[in-house]
Amino acid sequence: MAQIDEKKAALLKAKIERLFLLTDLTWEALQEGTKISSATIRRIQDKKTNLSKSNIKKIKTFFGSPQMDLYTDSELDFKSNNEKAPYQKFKEDGKSNPEYFKSENEFSSAAEFVKFQILSNEEFEKPLKKRQILEILKSSPGYKAKFTEDSMSKEIERLHNKEKILATKDPKKNKSYFCDR
Repeated sequence: MAQIDEKKAALLKAKIERLFLLTDLTWEALQEGTKISSATIRRIQDKKTNLSKSNIKKIKTFFGSPQMDLYTDSELDFKSNNEKAPYQKFKEDGKSNPEYFKSENEFSSAAEFVKFQILSNEEFEKPLKKRQILEILKSSPGYKAKFTEDSMSKEIERLHNKEKILATKDPKKNKSYFCDR
């Protein structure tokens, strides 16, 4: 049995999870849409696989990005508005199955809502103060009144401090502005 490259396995899982955030899909959707076995999907989730070239190709094809590199920590080169990508048809065909969509499964938590919005909304690419981010979030699709400002603020800070998704970029150099990398 081949030695598992733990770094590559972690990068693969992270890239796929980023794709899920951008496409609103789940691991179940990936399995169904690519016809990759549940055992292989589980090994990806557990970071315990060197994925075969054919399975890598299935994932890239499913997301409509054959040139995408899933094994580097470089920025994800993915166009979520690619209407011809197979995942788009899968989403349309599978819209009655909530287990395929992150928004149906996880939007009950403010943290998932904030993360999804920040990663998928181009408005967060420009520097914004936390107050501005909160106002945009409140007007976003999927916002629920039960999401408190405090819980959303904590997630903004977590995305900045722990996940390094939000950078501080400020024309005035006071580090109070956040933006998606």
